[in-house]
Amino acid sequence: MFDRLPENALPVRFGGEEFALLVPRCATRDAHRCAEQMRKDIEALRPGDIPITVSIGLSTNQQSPGMTLTQLIGNADRALYAAKAQGRNQVCA
Repeated sequence: MFDRLPENALPVRFGGEEFALLVPRCATRDAHRCAEQMRKDIEALRPGDIPITVSIGLSTNQQSPGMTLTQLIGNADRALYAAKAQGRNQVCA
């Protein structure tokens, strides 16, 4: 399912129901495309015909070069809550 992830991608469990996908040197447009494909792949699972959705918050240092990891995570977290507030099952940056 996730065989389309970039070779250098590192998926990690961040806590609770939150996960992060770290992709070094990835352009914002490519990161958004990857996140949207993951969202579609997860939505297509439907185990036992139960719908599954995912909200994704996206942050890259391409948006603001020089950001620390803490700032990147904070931006992604705010984007995640924006995705949830805007109806869930989407990618926000």
